[in-house]
Amino acid sequence: MNADGRVQTKQTNLTNNPGLDGDSNWSPDRSQFVFASQRDSGSEIYVMNAVGFNQTRLTTDGGEYPS
Repeated sequence: MNADGRVQTKQTNLTNNPGLDGDSNWSPDRSQFVFASQRDSGSEIYVMNAVGFNQTRLTTDGGEYPS
């Protein structure tokens, strides 16, 4: 979304699945962000580019990760 001072505009949903996605954070260069998702069995960590494409799962153990 745009953060334009008083109003946040142009909100776009970057993920679209029935699982819970959250705990996101930007990469240092702001080109990607990481997030936790429960879309697969358990909670896994994913990364995607800043516009929501190329979602890649980084973990495979279905554990709980601290935020």
